[in-house]
Amino acid sequence: MSKKILLIASGGGHTGFALAVGTRIRELNPEADITYIVPRGDTWSINRILRVDPKANIREITKPLKPLEPYTRLFKRVLHAFIDSIREVEHAIVFCTGSNHNIFPVLISRYLRRSIVFCVEDTFRFKRRSRTLDLLYRVANVNVFLQWPEQVELYRGRGIYAGLLYEKPIHSVRDEGYILVTTGTMGNRSLFKLLAKTKLDNLVVQTGAINPDLLKRRGWKVFRFDPDIDKLIAGASLVITSAPGVTAINATQAYRKPTIMVYNPDLVLTADREETEKVAKYLGIPFVDPRVITPRDFEKIVYEAYNIKPKVVRDGGYFIAKYLLNYIKA
Repeated sequence: MSKKILLIASGGGHTGFALAVGTRIRELNPEADITYIVPRGDTWSINRILRVDPKANIREITKPLKPLEPYTRLFKRVLHAFIDSIREVEHAIVFCTGSNHNIFPVLISRYLRRSIVFCVEDTFRFKRRSRTLDLLYRVANVNVFLQWPEQVELYRGRGIYAGLLYEKPIHSVRDEGYILVTTGTMGNRSLFKLLAKTKLDNLVVQTGAINPDLLKRRGWKVFRFDPDIDKLIAGASLVITSAPGVTAINATQAYRKPTIMVYNPDLVLTADREETEKVAKYLGIPFVDPRVITPRDFEKIVYEAYNIKPKVVRDGGYFIAKYLLNYIKA
């Protein structure tokens, strides 16, 4: 049995899942042999990993298809992804985090390196398996860690309830008086249209792929990305976050911040409105569909949310870290 642990950190929230497990493995066993696999050229993931785990070994593998890219790019990158995986993947205990970036490393691990592979299902999946996990579950016979007990129905036989995956806090919690709005990699046009009609002030807004100039008014601080978004979460009085996405989990569980979850109707290939609202309910935080709420009602929800404490949910990162380390010992 290999003592090496391979964590596939595929960018964005997938890197967050890998770090949630990797940092807890390092805490339980400081000498653990951990390697992170990141998308080639993903400096954000590389810098984020090294900031919290300077001992980590990092290898890069081509990601076949990035968000919103045309499928023609997929055909151009598949061979590179396969060759990279052959070169960089060695025999190890593998933890995969979803997205097409995981497919070749997992298949190489299972069928060429004869490794055991564990994956984790997305936080917002209740009705059906995510596409990559469904493929790997059927083709590669992977075991799947689940973030909610209800997801066990999706993976009868090889599903393991672990708990929520979120990164450990890296900044001290404080209150600097601003409202942080995060919209992930893609942005949330419906939320931006709603915010523009409100009387809210002292906002710090992360816009992702959407031009930040559209919201530069009334003294709001607006930006596309920040590699240290945790610092902004730690200092916020309230977090308004676009969902599905991992910020709501990090904000409520790692930093214990009052949080509002706002549905993003633009993300049609991920969890739907019902699934997103269910996660908000389980976290004990308000849920908003920006398409059907008035600006005044949204303002009311914001003011009331300051006094709502999120629920504390089981720490899935520790569960998975212990499970993998115990598996190695066994």
